[in-house]
Amino acid sequence: MSEWANGSHNSFGDAIYMAALSTVLVFAVLGVVWRAGRRLALRATHRIPRDAQPLLEDTKFVICLALVGGFGLLLTF
Repeated sequence: MSEWANGSHNSFGDAIYMAALSTVLVFAVLGVVWRAGRRLALRATHRIPRDAQPLLEDTKFVICLALVGGFGLLLTF
């Protein structure tokens, strides 16, 4: 992203690529924050179900976490 911002890659395709990656990264971060925050709020109010999965075994949370890591690494190159 820093090379693109410096002007070495100025094509419209690169701009679309960076916008798409940034958008996915933002939504993945929001997903992680939402699921972790919701879990903490339920735990704080003692309303978490007894049969609830641990957070790291929750498939949606793990997928969002992987997207954050993956797309975060892509944007650094």
